[in-house]
Amino acid sequence: MKKNIFLLFILLLVFMHIKESDASVNDYTTFARINVSDGKMLRDFKNDEINNGLERVKNRKFMGWRIHYFNKNIPCDFIAKTIYSNYNTGTTPVEYNVDITAENVVKTSISATGSIGSTIKGGMKEFSGSLSNELKINGSYEETSLVKQKETLKIQIDPNTMCVIYIMGRGFLTNGVAKFYNWWIGSYEGGFEYFTITDSYVRIEKVAL
Repeated sequence: MKKNIFLLFILLLVFMHIKESDASVNDYTTFARINVSDGKMLRDFKNDEINNGLERVKNRKFMGWRIHYFNKNIPCDFIAKTIYSNYNTGTTPVEYNVDITAENVVKTSISATGSIGSTIKGGMKEFSGSLSNELKINGSYEETSLVKQKETLKIQIDPNTMCVIYIMGRGFLTNGVAKFYNWWIGSYEGGFEYFTITDSYVRIEKVAL
């Protein structure tokens, strides 16, 4: 039973790779899967949960942001994308050479809802206004290596076996809601989220069909 569930999961990854092969890996929202150890991602919150959070940031202030966190620095693991997939339904092993391409991504990527916006600087997306400063993530937008170097892997696929090669890794997720006040008047408000990659690597899985 567990093997069948795992096989279905691998097939799902392959399908997502086919559907999203042109998507940029610079944005964590394009990753095939993110598994949050506790809590959930901003996109999974219902409207009433967001609104309940916004109630916590409605105390007016002269100037600046009110912030309420849903999750802060929650450990996650992720699968960024599938690099290669193939299967062998024959009776003898088959060998393939698979080229792995070096890829750089933004170490910390973001998303936002409501009237909290973002700007593009140097090809990287960051929160507009002073929210990045308030969250103390301004220094984390530099690039990091998702795959560090180009290499060629020699893969042998046994009979009646499926092989999938994908990029996976670990990181930390933070999200919540915020509202900006200027002379006690509220302006920007909504949800925010940022995901920071700590490490990544190439993984090879072989599953009997």
